[in-house]
This record gives sequence, structure tokens and C-alpha cells, in this order.
Amino acid sequence: MISHTTKSFWKLHRASPTRVQRQAKAAYVRFHNDPYQAGLQFKQVHEIKPIYSAHINRDYRVIGVKNDDEIVWF
Repeated sequence: MISHTTKSFWKLHRASPTRVQRQAKAAYVRFHNDPYQAGLQFKQVHEIKPIYSAHINRDYRVIGVKNDDEIVWF
């Protein structure tokens, strides 16, 4: 799956604790290798709109809009 980010994503990423930034990077690597890997819990979170989430850790998720085989994280 092709993955993109927005400027607001990076702004929030930089404002996150260093520990969460490292976990986000590790989650991205797992997502890149297999988006549906169980630990990521990648799933649609809106009944109609193609809005998806993936777990970074127990307290943080990343949210994105999916279109075919492409997702934009915001």
C-alpha cells in the first residue's frame, strides 16, 4: 500500500514525545511490510467514509483516508 502524509501529520509527530515518535517509525515499517499485521489493528473507523486507523501504541493511533491502494495519514 502506498502511504503519504500531510503537513499537519508531521507537525503532530514532532510535537509527540520522543518515545511515541520511535514507536510511530516502527509502526510505519510494520505497515509498509504488511498493513494488515495484527498488532497494527489497521481498520476502517467510519461506516461510510474510507477513514482508517492503525495503532502506534496503546494510547496513540494514526488516522488516514484510504483510496484504493493508497492512504494519506493526517
